[in-house]
Amino acid sequence: MKIELYFENEKSTNENDFYVKKTFTAPFIPLLVVKEFTKMRAESENELAHFSDKELEKVIDLVCMTFRRQFTSDDFYRGMPTDAVSAFLTAFHNKAFNISDEPTGEVSTGKK
Repeated sequence: MKIELYFENEKSTNENDFYVKKTFTAPFIPLLVVKEFTKMRAESENELAHFSDKELEKVIDLVCMTFRRQFTSDDFYRGMPTDAVSAFLTAFHNKAFNISDEPTGEVSTGKK
């Protein structure tokens, strides 16, 4: 799993380098993340895209834990672009539950 966050560039000399993009990787998502996600989904009436503030904070803490606290939740909030957060959190959730992002070409009828 990979995440790209932006950090303020303290050595910025012009408006083109206000931020520095840093990439972090995690070799796997710990089973503890699945356990906590499962617990949150059982306790919440909301879907992932509509989690409350507190639920979102828990998810972001799970992200930070997965990436071995290489960045803080504040770093996540400050450095994750708003147009990328939904796709990242969905991908994170799907990776945790081993849900493929690629269409299989099969049509589900709901029957087995």
